[in-house]
Amino acid sequence: MRILVIAFLLLSSYGFSQQRIVVKGFVVVDGIPYGNVNVINESSSDKFDVNSGVTDKFGAFLIKVREGDILLFSSIDLEVLRLSVKAEDILMSEVKVQMNKRAYQLKEVTIDKNNEINAVSLGIIPKAIKRKTQVERQLYTAGDFKPIHLLGLLAGSMEVDPILNAINGRTKKLKNLILIESKETNIKFFNDNHREYILRTLKIPEEELSKFCYFLVDQKEVQEIVNSKDDLRIKFFLCDQLVNYKSAYSKEIK
Repeated sequence: MRILVIAFLLLSSYGFSQQRIVVKGFVVVDGIPYGNVNVINESSSDKFDVNSGVTDKFGAFLIKVREGDILLFSSIDLEVLRLSVKAEDILMSEVKVQMNKRAYQLKEVTIDKNNEINAVSLGIIPKAIKRKTQVERQLYTAGDFKPIHLLGLLAGSMEVDPILNAINGRTKKLKNLILIESKETNIKFFNDNHREYILRTLKIPEEELSKFCYFLVDQKEVQEIVNSKDDLRIKFFLCDQLVNYKSAYSKEIK
């Protein structure tokens, strides 16, 4: 008799396990109920089965399953999860699912790959802003006197600093310092970038290098040439000035 009862229970259990029943489930992420997660029973193709659903704001869903079915859980910002339904899930009529946030990996960025992209190329500013030297900042603060400042007398808003600095000579001194700074910067430019060309190609003796550079930076077009950063244009300039230099110091050059 006992054997028949056991057999009956086993057969009942087997039959029960082969039938799909509706179970309730919950999806949580980091312990918090998660909504808008798609749930699909990949093992069911019966159009009459509740074989798909979406979790509500409490993370809850309903779906029809049986033991061994594979449930697919997916969401745009969560890692895809496949879960096999167990016998205890059927007995409890409840499935608890823990999902994880999707990790997004940023593409590698090479810093100097797009070095042409800057505030100027993007149209944020009209052109590159030249950083002022300390002396240039002092001149800006002191003010540069112009006749238009006298018109301020009529409006009662005359700027005093530019006029006073023009009278005491401070503005003139600052302008001279800026000119000297500019010449020193250009001399360094020729020394750093075209020293070998001047010495080897133009045959300027090394002891006369500084003298030749000072001659170069006294030319009115030198700043435009230096700013161009055009190697060929600079070399043409150097060749032209070599002729002028030799003409000016012909008695000193053998």
